Amino acid sequence: MKKIILAAALTLAAFTAFAQQSTGKGPDFKNTISTGIVNWDLTNKDAEFAGLYNNTSVELLSGKVDCGIDATFGLLKPSAKPIQFTDMNINDWYIEFRPFEKFTFGLHDVIYTHGSYLPVLGTNINNGNIGSDIVVVWRPVQGMRIGLGYGIPSFFGEDNYANEAHPVFNVGADYTYGKKFSVGFSIRDIINNFGAGIYGEVLAVENLYVTYGYTYNNDATSIEEMFSKAYTDGDMNLVYNNLEKNIFLGKHIVSLGATYKYKKADFALDFAYSNISSNNIFYIGSDISFAATDAIDLGFKYTVLTDFDGTSYMRFNPSFDYSAKSWGCGVGVNFLMLNESGTKANMLSFPVYFEFSL
Repeated sequence: MKKIILAAALTLAAFTAFAQQSTGKGPDFKNTISTGIVNWDLTNKDAEFAGLYNNTSVELLSGKVDCGIDATFGLLKPSAKPIQFTDMNINDWYIEFRPFEKFTFGLHDVIYTHGSYLPVLGTNINNGNIGSDIVVVWRPVQGMRIGLGYGIPSFFGEDNYANEAHPVFNVGADYTYGKKFSVGFSIRDIINNFGAGIYGEVLAVENLYVTYGYTYNNDATSIEEMFSKAYTDGDMNLVYNNLEKNIFLGKHIVSLGATYKYKKADFALDFAYSNISSNNIFYIGSDISFAATDAIDLGFKYTVLTDFDGTSYMRFNPSFDYSAKSWGCGVGVNFLMLNESGTKANMLSFPVYFEFSL
């Protein structure tokens, strides 16, 4: 609760600073209501409410100050308990100040180096962050960013550092050469639980975007921890989303991502290899979308996690999306096939969302 209050207070202060020197442009506001409707366990012939979530994000951009906040709350049905409201969760917040041309000062600022992005997952690898709870970014020449920061071991800081009792220093840099390529690196928690990453992207081919990287975590999780961190009561799709992201908690990770646009079709591909406590885990994702009209997109996503030794998780997700000027909606089907050391389960849910923006 302290973190929520402090984040809101600091962001409000930045909003005030923004208002004092704003050029008149209003905030970017987006609200999304989503649900999986039902988690249907086809194996055990059981069904539970999949939860209802409301996500709100507000961002203000100006010449000298940027700030934003993203929060979620919802309705959830934990196992053997009635439906209840979840706590308000601050997913992210940040404040950036640019008092000088070549310097940026940030609070709780996530700045991902180019190439750490995986398009099918729609997220960046954590070690690709050259930002920090307190960070200074220097841009000595065009296309280059150098970040030096400090992660605060308290309720003020990132969740990763909230329980740490030692100073957390981070450093990183990247360089983009026109529309040809970019390369970057990051080093996280230099003194204690060392983690690092080297990432890059290829931009030179028209309609093709490629990312690649190598990630190292000295304090790698075990495969048991990976699965226990992923499992939460309620939405099985959240469980799978967490499993996909937790693959990047391994000791050595090699990643590759690509997108290609051909006329009205978009293609995306992810690949990652992770070594987790002597287990070799592979993640593969593919996503195809087709613009049937200017407002309607049809999509199909397939992802798989496997160790090629009896454990695999697969998800199939056909979807339909409609977008208008200030609102959008979509429906889909999520079909999960889980196989864990011979124990199999098939899950079905029906994700629906409605969003509007200002």
